[in-house]
Amino acid sequence: MKKLNYFKMAAMAAAVSLTACNNDDDNNVTDNNNGSSVVAEANTEMPADYDFGVERTIQYTASNVTVNHDAVTVDGGTATIRQAGTYRLSGNSTDAHIVVDAGANDNVRIILDGVNLSNNYAPVLEVKNAYKVILRAEQGTQSTLADGAGNGGSATISSNTKLTIFGTGKVTVKGNDTDAIYSKGGVILKETDLVLNAKGDGVETDYNVDVLSGTITANTDGSVINATTVTRVNGGELSFMGKQNGIETGVYTQSGGRLLISGNGNGIVASSTDTSAAPVTVSNGYLYINVPQNGIESSGSIVTSGGTVIVAGNTASGKMAVKHAGAFDVSGGTLLVAGPTSGLSSTSTQNVITVNYPATMAANTLMSLQNTALESLMVVRPDYEYNSITVSSDQIRDGGIYRIFTGGQAGGTLENCMYTPPTGYAGGQLAATFTVQNKVTVVNAE
Repeated sequence: MKKLNYFKMAAMAAAVSLTACNNDDDNNVTDNNNGSSVVAEANTEMPADYDFGVERTIQYTASNVTVNHDAVTVDGGTATIRQAGTYRLSGNSTDAHIVVDAGANDNVRIILDGVNLSNNYAPVLEVKNAYKVILRAEQGTQSTLADGAGNGGSATISSNTKLTIFGTGKVTVKGNDTDAIYSKGGVILKETDLVLNAKGDGVETDYNVDVLSGTITANTDGSVINATTVTRVNGGELSFMGKQNGIETGVYTQSGGRLLISGNGNGIVASSTDTSAAPVTVSNGYLYINVPQNGIESSGSIVTSGGTVIVAGNTASGKMAVKHAGAFDVSGGTLLVAGPTSGLSSTSTQNVITVNYPATMAANTLMSLQNTALESLMVVRPDYEYNSITVSSDQIRDGGIYRIFTGGQAGGTLENCMYTPPTGYAGGQLAATFTVQNKVTVVNAE
């Protein structure tokens, strides 16, 4: 993972031990540059994060910055926050540079109140020193933060510490030089309608990214999310288009939400060095991946126990729909993988069917899985050409007799390669009849 030049730190090993990590004392303004040091670490949601209290104001205009408290110092277009507390940020400027240089134990809360701020030569928000910075998108507002090509390899929002973005407003972050958001500490995203456009990554962090709720739309030249340790999707409506990867992380877990990944690269790449847990786990929610490279790539195992996982296939030579170095265990949920995988595990507890075709099927060719009553249990239409399809659902029973039909037409509503409900199928050709005798059944279609 790349490190941004703006925030190289020479002596992280000498970071001081923190004893009062939620100090919000507003009474005394001190110079926090005399030896205090940030300890970057994973970000955990705390109830006190959202206790904003008394507000101070920072207001930008085209020509100046106005503040109402001596906790903020102003030098040209640079407003420097030097103390814990709550700061309401408003106005428009093309020379905006908000610096947080508070104490190492300080929580700094910033309200984005419909701002339109940019800076061609520096981050719009630069966090040098604090315990945690919490940004709130004010309800009913739209804010835009953008840097320029002269930002020297830094991100539009660049933080040395933990970062949380929440609130029911809309925030657009444009990384015109490299990343939109970079944080040495973990990042929590909650509630906000967040739009990320970047020449680099959308969100990059040395620790975790937790998506709890909200809407995220992203279009990046790099990865949309690039997290060293773990990426957790617990909720939200997410639409990612990354030219490099949708998500690049150590471990990926999904327990809710709806994530759609498209673009020119890989979908999810999880490369954890920890062998005690599966690098990719989906227990609930909806995951749809439509990319030409590897759909899911795991350095270890993949476990799906609930929700819906759809990998639409791939077109690049030598790439796989699902690639993994460990097991691929299915214990619940609905699974569709169009294209080659590294194989399914016999330890799966939910029945899985892999259909292999003798010739490549054209993109958008339907496949229907039917029971003996010729009722369609699944009807799928992969976006890419394919020569194998893997499916799983709780409707596939031990000892059941099933049929595979290929081609034809379907009723119902087509959503991301799958018809819901799978009704009205007709006109296909019988490709195979088989009995489920193992948890993983391989069918050779005619």
